[in-house]
Parts: sequence; C-alpha cells; structure tokens
Amino acid sequence: MSTSNADIRTAAKNAGVYLYQIAAKIGVSEPTMTRKMRYEMTASKKANVLSVIEKLRLEKEDTPQGGMRRRK
Repeated sequence: MSTSNADIRTAAKNAGVYLYQIAAKIGVSEPTMTRKMRYEMTASKKANVLSVIEKLRLEKEDTPQGGMRRRK
C-alpha cells in the first residue's frame, strides 16, 4: 500500500517545511491538515498545497538562521 499524497510529503520534507506550517498558510488547523493527508487529494487541491510549500520554502530561504526576518 502506498502512502496517500506521497508527493506532497516528499516536497514538504525536501523544502524543510512542516505540515503545521502548511496548515497555517492554508487556513486550517494542524489536525485538519493531517486528516486531509490521509486520502489522496484532488489535482487542484494538491497543486494549491504544493504552491504553498514552495512559498514557505522561499520564505525560509529569505529568513536568517535565527528565525527573524531581515528588514528591507
């Protein structure tokens, strides 16, 4: 049996992004996000989650090690 939404899990892991961060960005609770991950998402929902992962990855790259954002 393969894991549901394996591509999302892999993308999040490779980007160093946690499910709770994705959930917050999407506007759902962490338990809701976990439940959504149990079953394969539709292509449009999956595309939305993958774009959120990419945004979080870019934000993470722009943030210095201490977690504080740089002033521009």
